[in-house]
Amino acid sequence: MTYQSLQSEIHKLLEPGLGDDRLSKVVDHVIITIVVLAVLAVILESVESIGNRYVLYFSAFEVFCMSFFLIEYVLRLWCAPLKHPNLSSYDARRNYVTSFYGIVDLIAISPILLSFFFPNLNLVVFRILRILRFVKITQYNNALQDLFEAIRHERKSFFSAGYIFLLGVFLSASLAYFAESEAQPDKFSSIPEAMWWSIITLTTVGMETYRP
Repeated sequence: MTYQSLQSEIHKLLEPGLGDDRLSKVVDHVIITIVVLAVLAVILESVESIGNRYVLYFSAFEVFCMSFFLIEYVLRLWCAPLKHPNLSSYDARRNYVTSFYGIVDLIAISPILLSFFFPNLNLVVFRILRILRFVKITQYNNALQDLFEAIRHERKSFFSAGYIFLLGVFLSASLAYFAESEAQPDKFSSIPEAMWWSIITLTTVGMETYRP
């Protein structure tokens, strides 16, 4: 098997929908299964009684997951020129690295990279990054891909809606602070404190859920 044919075969195996043979589907299912198990491991590890009892098993499985995702990332990077044949090898690989799914794949292996460069980094950061691996499944779900594509096309509308919401929060919080700071200094001691009231008022039925 030549270099080009090997690269082409691996590209078909890794890219969802390119390979119609059984092996391609098996590879897809294996990747999805490992992603689900990796996220499930983080969830179970957060249960103190389980995490403390099986800490060695969780650690070993995390090493396996990071090794698997690292190999997958390197192979996808290697095969990137086949996905963008109109670009040079360098530009095709840069396109993959900076793409949405390239960033998602990088996040999947980021714990091992961060642990190497920042050994004293907060454990919570590692757990969040491990949970974010679940986003990798979107590559194998057409419905989720359509959703993200729709969000991308309507990003200007979402930005406008977000701006209007933030403007409403800021104005209502400011007015509430100036009107109620003297009467209720414990709840409206500052504008940032009043923003909490504003957010829950705009997003819920009202003050019944106000933080004590």
